Amino acid sequence: MYQVTQNLLKCISIRFAGLKPSSLTEDAGVYVLLLPKSNLQNNESLKKLDDYLRTIEYVGQEKGDYLLYVGRTTNRRVRLYQNHLQGTKATARLKVALVSHGIVATESDAKEFIKKYCNFKFLTLPNETTKEQYDFKLAEHQVKVDLKPVFID
Repeated sequence: MYQVTQNLLKCISIRFAGLKPSSLTEDAGVYVLLLPKSNLQNNESLKKLDDYLRTIEYVGQEKGDYLLYVGRTTNRRVRLYQNHLQGTKATARLKVALVSHGIVATESDAKEFIKKYCNFKFLTLPNETTKEQYDFKLAEHQVKVDLKPVFID
C-alpha cells in the first residue's frame, strides 16, 4: 500500500450526519466515502447494500469499513457537502451509484442514506504547481488501486 493511501486511512473519519458546510475547509485533497461495517449489522434498511456487496464479492475493507467511493477535489467543502451530500446526479456520483444499483429508490433516499450511514476521510494535498497537480491526479488513482472501492466511475 502506498504512502498516500496509508496517510488517508490514518485521517479522522467524519460523519455526514449533522455536517455543516462551515465545518469544512476549502483545501484540495483526496478522500474516501465509507460506511462503517457496524451500520450493516441488524439493520434491515441496509440489507440491499449488504446483498449487493455479497453479489460482487466485495473484499476491499479497512478496519471494518466498507470503502464506497474514492475521489479528489480542489475544494473539500464544495465537493463533499455541496456535491456529494446536497448535489444532483450530475455531481453526486455516490448517489447515482446507490440508485443505479437498486440500493435506494431515489436521489432523495440516497441523500438520507449518506447522511444517516456514511462517513468520509480526507487527506489534504498540495495542488499549486504543475508537478503537484500531476501528483494530485496520481494520488487519487493510487488510492483507488489500493482500496478497491465498491463504486468506481
